[in-house]
Amino acid sequence: VLAQHERDKKHLSTLTSASARASEISASASAASHSVATSATDKSLDLQLSASAWPNARLGMGCYGNGTVHVEHIAEAGGSDPIIVAFGGVSISKGTTRTDSVFIHSLRDGDFKVISVGQEAQATSSAAPSARSHHTFTRLSAFQYVAFGGRTNPTCVYNDSYLCEVAPQQGSSVPTSTVRWTRLTVDGDQVPPPRFRHTDVSLQDGSGFIVIGGRGSDGASRLKDVWHATVDA
Repeated sequence: VLAQHERDKKHLSTLTSASARASEISASASAASHSVATSATDKSLDLQLSASAWPNARLGMGCYGNGTVHVEHIAEAGGSDPIIVAFGGVSISKGTTRTDSVFIHSLRDGDFKVISVGQEAQATSSAAPSARSHHTFTRLSAFQYVAFGGRTNPTCVYNDSYLCEVAPQQGSSVPTSTVRWTRLTVDGDQVPPPRFRHTDVSLQDGSGFIVIGGRGSDGASRLKDVWHATVDA
């Protein structure tokens, strides 16, 4: 009984110690919270004061469901020019019309004029993807992306993939960029089922990407598979 009593005393002592420690943590957290809140307020104030220096421009990219929108940087004297790159999506101004356009926008110079290169070859080999939305647009490296999957309408869902290479042209009075599409083929018979609203993760070394889940071609089924794609140069 004495041994049990000693164990109980030790247990209570531990609880008391833990309770005291919890009070200390709570007090520290409260102080930290106040500090963070003050800091956040200061940062918010700084942002409001500097907001007048932000670029004020409208993007021609009036779409949604266009996969991931990426930001690239073109190094220049005195800094860099952020470039926004996106593909496809549902046009807001045209109801539910899907688009196959590549949108390129400079925060300094505005929308780029986009020129597709190798158009004759693309027309005969279907090297460029069809209009679509809710696909993925994965960045492999600077100005190099892969478009995968998506759908043109509720009954037309894809599992194809295309390499997109963007080459902004500098020194022109009108910002211009060329875009080259290459349809990617699959080695072997392991091909992901058609899907849309899926998620992608690019590999850090730029060798490929991972596709996760999404909705199936029937529009209702939720896919739970994971695919690893390697893009050969």
